[in-house]
Amino acid sequence: MVLSDADMIAETQKEGDRMPFKVGRPSKKAPQNVSGQTALVTDNDDFTDIPVLTGEAQMKRATGYEAYPLLAEGENTKYLSVIIETEKIAQTADRNDIDSLYNCLNSYLQLCHKYDVKLTNMGLYRACNLAREEIDRWAAGTLRSSNPEYRNFANLCRAICSEYREIIMAEGKLNPITGIWWQKNYDRFQDKPQPYGSDMIDEKDELTSAEIAEKYQDIPDE
Repeated sequence: MVLSDADMIAETQKEGDRMPFKVGRPSKKAPQNVSGQTALVTDNDDFTDIPVLTGEAQMKRATGYEAYPLLAEGENTKYLSVIIETEKIAQTADRNDIDSLYNCLNSYLQLCHKYDVKLTNMGLYRACNLAREEIDRWAAGTLRSSNPEYRNFANLCRAICSEYREIIMAEGKLNPITGIWWQKNYDRFQDKPQPYGSDMIDEKDELTSAEIAEKYQDIPDE
């Protein structure tokens, strides 16, 4: 069974409650965990004064990020309200009318502003009553290629989401692992390290002996 991120974190937190420290013989100086239970420590007394970490603290130490917080009261209602209003916007979309699609795009941005929620690619596409596959094909020009306005619209939708995603990453408001995954999935970014240096720009992969001699003929002999 494959666990989701939330399930993995929940399991980690449970482990933190059951076994907050290395298993060993209970010590007379054993520290207390957050629930008031005696923590298990090793026989080495040097370890008995080490603070006990809860599951959430262990997650932060391991990843550098806080564990995903639970939904606060009212947040679930807010997110469902966003989905409901997104569906209402989608009902006004007419994929044969480019102006209608731009209106849906603007309505979705205003909706995110109204509820103070992060915009998403899928949310924006849904507000326009479009599937991701359609946006991708419009952007690539393989669907509705006779009308460039649809290609421009699809690329604008993707660019807005990409710009927003980069802003919150730059501001430290998004886990880089999640952000990079989104960039690869939605922005088509790839891990392709490129060499740096002006002499490497537009350089052919292979040079002949004569070309190499000509390239470095001005370098003095040591």
